[in-house]
Order: sequence, then C-alpha cells, then structure tokens
Amino acid sequence: MSVHYYDNRMKLHIQPYIIKKFHQLGLSVNTTIKTPMPTNHRMEDTCDSCDVDPDIRTKFLQYVGILRYSADSVRIDLAYAAHKLATYAKSPNQTHLQIAVKALQYMYNTSHYDSSLSDLPRAKSTIAFIIGTNGPIMWYSAGYCDSVLHSSNASEYVVICKSFMAADFIASVISTVEQRSIE
Repeated sequence: MSVHYYDNRMKLHIQPYIIKKFHQLGLSVNTTIKTPMPTNHRMEDTCDSCDVDPDIRTKFLQYVGILRYSADSVRIDLAYAAHKLATYAKSPNQTHLQIAVKALQYMYNTSHYDSSLSDLPRAKSTIAFIIGTNGPIMWYSAGYCDSVLHSSNASEYVVICKSFMAADFIASVISTVEQRSIE
C-alpha cells in the first residue's frame, strides 16, 4: 500500500498490492464478478470433526488473509466477505475456497478503488477508552484528539497516555477517600 499527499488530501493506494498478490496466486481474471460475495448463496456449514484437505485450508487461509488485509487497510467494501469467510477458517471446504476466489476476483476487478481522506488540516482523529474494575465502569472518555493521527499506532499511543492519566487520577481519588475513611 502506498500513501500520497496532495492539496490537503491523503490517498491510500492498494492497487499495486492487489495486482501483485492476484498474480502470485495464479488466479484467472473473471470480469463478470460484480460483488465480493454472492448475495443469494448460503455457504454450507463445516464439519469440525471432518478431515480437512490441508491444501484447501492453506489456500483458503491465504486468500482470506489477503482479503482481510485489504479490507482492514483501505477496501471497506470487502469487510463483510472477509469476515464471513474467516468464520470458516477452522475447516474450510471446496465451496468456501471457490467463494474466496470469487471475492479475490472482485477485488482484482475493482483494484482501482482507493481510499481518499480529504481536508486533513481540519480533520481530527477520534479516540475512546473505558476503565473498569470487575464490573462497574469507573471512568470513560470519548472524543476528538487534539491533532490528526496518521496511523493506528499513534492513536493507540494517545489512548494509552490519556487512559493512564485517567487511571492515575482515579488512583489519587481512591487514595484520598481511603485516607479520609481511616481518619
């Protein structure tokens, strides 16, 4: 995936990754695939006690991994198919593998879809956290961050810092209450 900044916009390109993976897998192009997952198809349940062909399982897990990475990074249109297919990861069969291939073919056909984030100077990242103890919620916070965070690592760092500050405040309140109850 590549990131390009221009005119206060950020565009995430995943097309080179999709094309590379598609060709590495040796899949054939099928331009008739218009959705990531058939809408009228019910996938058959898997048998947990049945033997699973290791080749099918390996390919299936690889395909679902590519779909999940694409869905998690840029291609939200693949999220449902990737999630639904991932539920069969324990014991996939040939039908599941065929549906995963069709999802990859859709992904290839629409590889020009990218994510565009506009108005970066005015955009703000959202963060949230909850602090609780064996049941009751003691503190929660949700809102906008003071700046634009360009990665999930940055947002996780900000949330951790803010939650530790809140936990420190809660600890000082509890300590004060305990001291007053002793007196």
